[in-house]
Amino acid sequence: MNFKKNVPSFERVCRVFIGTCIACLGFLFAPTNLVMWIAIAVGCVLACTGVTGFCLMCFIAKRKID
Repeated sequence: MNFKKNVPSFERVCRVFIGTCIACLGFLFAPTNLVMWIAIAVGCVLACTGVTGFCLMCFIAKRKID
């Protein structure tokens, strides 16, 4: 598998910010433990794709950086 960056830099910054917010808000305000862990997992995935610059779904959709 080729791990070239397929997420533009502005979107990477947005993904890290939004992922961190989702994980923190899920940790602080989730009504149940299940919802908390789902929010933390989604936030971590978003933040990791932002940090690495590679998104598997974008790779499957053959998205390229212009």
